[in-house]
Amino acid sequence: MPSPTPKKYSFIIIGGGTAGLPLSALLSANPHLSILVLEAGAHHPTPTSPLVAIPGLYGHCFGQPTHDWSFTTVPQRALHHTVHRWPRGKMLGGSSGINLMMHSQCSARDLDNWVALGNPGWAYADLLPYFQRAETYTAPSEGLAQKLGYVPVDAGLRGGEGPVRGMWPVLGEAMGYPSPRDCREGTSLGLFNQPLGVGADGRRSYAVGYWEPVRERGNLEVRTGALVEKILFGKRKDGEAVTATGVQYVCDGERITVQVEEGGEVIVSAGAVQSPQILELSGLGNKEMLEKYGIELVVELSGVGENLRDHVVAPFSWEVKDGVPTSEAAAKPEVFAQLMELYKKTNGGPLANTVTTTGFLPYHSLATTLSTTDIEEHINEICPASMSPLDDLAKLQLIDENEAAVQVLFVSKGVDTAKMNTPRTGWGHNFPGAYGTILAATTRTFSRGSIHIMSADPTEHPEIDPAYLSHPLDVDILAQAILHFQEMARTDPLSGFLKKDADGANIPIPGMTAPKNLEEAKQHVHKHAFTEYHPIGTCSMLPKESGGVVDSDLKVYGTTNVRVCDASIFPMHVQGNIQSLVYAVAEKTADFLQRKK
Repeated sequence: MPSPTPKKYSFIIIGGGTAGLPLSALLSANPHLSILVLEAGAHHPTPTSPLVAIPGLYGHCFGQPTHDWSFTTVPQRALHHTVHRWPRGKMLGGSSGINLMMHSQCSARDLDNWVALGNPGWAYADLLPYFQRAETYTAPSEGLAQKLGYVPVDAGLRGGEGPVRGMWPVLGEAMGYPSPRDCREGTSLGLFNQPLGVGADGRRSYAVGYWEPVRERGNLEVRTGALVEKILFGKRKDGEAVTATGVQYVCDGERITVQVEEGGEVIVSAGAVQSPQILELSGLGNKEMLEKYGIELVVELSGVGENLRDHVVAPFSWEVKDGVPTSEAAAKPEVFAQLMELYKKTNGGPLANTVTTTGFLPYHSLATTLSTTDIEEHINEICPASMSPLDDLAKLQLIDENEAAVQVLFVSKGVDTAKMNTPRTGWGHNFPGAYGTILAATTRTFSRGSIHIMSADPTEHPEIDPAYLSHPLDVDILAQAILHFQEMARTDPLSGFLKKDADGANIPIPGMTAPKNLEEAKQHVHKHAFTEYHPIGTCSMLPKESGGVVDSDLKVYGTTNVRVCDASIFPMHVQGNIQSLVYAVAEKTADFLQRKK
């Protein structure tokens, strides 16, 4: 009896993460399409997975081999040769299942820059409907809203059908910062409490929310534990683009090949770390590198794995007065048990939340001793030459007083950056006393690194070099912020919560010293900076001659039917937490592919 003909798929999606899983669910709405998702990790349903479900346990998945890829960087030269851990979600839902759930928003100019770089259809106005589709906004109760202070959210600018605290705003007013508006308007400056990706049931709301309601569709198949080895291609004729025929992967020790139907596509959605890795393992990348590892060249694309950018964070922690509650109390077993009991009974309490206290500040709010003219001169002195079209655009945003230079966050715990090479990556400390921390994160990082394979073995992690602080503008921006934070900490209401020494000065956490000038602040940044976990750019949507990997339809250059859909396609970084933009990219891609079919 002849064996049955192997099934072929309209779309094979590599990676069931923050982009890939929503994309698959959206495409499956067309019953004439067949979709296969290959995810290397497992599915951790929230009803039985408290580490995923309970917002207040964020970070506890870091370093867990069942949840986290546990990538590490090469030693970072500008950070005293420290190695930094890069937690990335190894699970259905990807990093949306292990992150802090902060639902932030890029500025309008961030995306308009993408169009200026040669990507029509990717302006802020083009993406706005897709942001709204991806979310359901639930306003806080009247009582909670009073405790939080101003929450800059206009419900009319938020989605209603998608799957997906009080000292802080007062401090912003005291510092004279702009009054915040909903970031959905295209820009927002000042300090505020931002929305979280938490459902009305108090559980994490993440990419799995797209898939759960449609998982029984007969045209949608999700295979977990499937580690992709490479994309398979047909024979290439000289001068013609190459066509993918399928994907080779390993599951439970068995090597399996799956095929796309005629006119079908392979979509790589493995994230900024593994999307370039998969392309290189498949023969798409730098010719010399592929030859080095014995991989046959399919398409020469020097931009694969390049243009890596990541938001960089610089923290400063101070001791708080005795009796001031901080989240560090949850480390005590008896307190944690009480919080868990409260959460189980009410789906509320501290464990139903993560960090909401954030904001965006322009360079002008940080470098207060400089006039607008002085700021432009100062920035041009640091970086006088035209760098690249990407960095020229970012530099114009830095000079613009209506654009944010840093994202600012407040957490009610101390940060010990000496623990950055531990699984919890520095979120916590072993010092006596209780602490609060303000952190500054770059919005449009100028330092550029790379991610490349180190062998032809798909199980070997790629080499990750974000080249943190290799560009002097990043150092200057963060140093200005750290210096400015000292003024914030001397201002009420924050100052009233902080413990003082005999001279009336705020007391830093052990290991940190309050800088007195910009040079000392730069030294602090070099010693204490770390990742905000937002890598992008390694399969950039740019013209090929500019180092691009995909065109404005996300198709990989030199191929007829391979696309990339995740944060790796971002050509430039954007302000704030990137999850909302990844969802919007997936929504837009699904829309485009549906129309194409």
